[in-house]
Amino acid sequence: MSVITLCLPSFDPPTRYMSSFLKRYILPRIITDSSLRSIALYRCVDQRMPFQFSTRYSNMIIGTGHGDSATLTGQFMNVLWETGNYDPAECEGKIIKFISCETGAELGPDLIRSGARAFQGYTRIFAFYAELNLRHLLLPWLDSTARKFLMPPIESTMALLDGKTNEEVYDIEIRAWQHQIDTEDDPEIRTILEHNRNSLVMMGDPDARVSSGNAPLRQGGCSCRGENKTL
Repeated sequence: MSVITLCLPSFDPPTRYMSSFLKRYILPRIITDSSLRSIALYRCVDQRMPFQFSTRYSNMIIGTGHGDSATLTGQFMNVLWETGNYDPAECEGKIIKFISCETGAELGPDLIRSGARAFQGYTRIFAFYAELNLRHLLLPWLDSTARKFLMPPIESTMALLDGKTNEEVYDIEIRAWQHQIDTEDDPEIRTILEHNRNSLVMMGDPDARVSSGNAPLRQGGCSCRGENKTL
């Protein structure tokens, strides 16, 4: 059985939107799969101490939150992980996927060096547009503009839960971004979509995948893909 830590801060429009998409699509997928279990760190629980505790019992860490090149933060900008300032046991052997600004630049490589099996994230700002109104703040997944930006990482995360490999998941998200780009008429939105696509990176074992039942996570070689060219 695989245990998955979900980081779900929600204290401003960007974190509310992305966490709501994860709760809408990813959490039910985990709940309905007997081979998966979740530790959901929602709102005020998404802080350093609960996060540090949950990582030790998890095979996989999925989350959002404001970030920079060396830091992932949780609720109210509480630092969850900072480059060089954590116990390597927190990430050793784990699959990590962050939908957060810039964490793929320094934090991702540092987690891989500390023993993480796989990492996917973004090397630059993860930007998206939203049609902010009361209805969408209550039900963000109904925002058709935001969906253009937030569904590609949701699709790849679903693929990861379905047992696809690190490399397959990366390719699925790239294709999802490309589909949005190819079908978008607004040049400004298309430029932001391209920016997010070009910021996505994959690191670690390309064959790493979520375990099925009690099977161990696969081991293999190490690689990095993506161009090193708002959450």
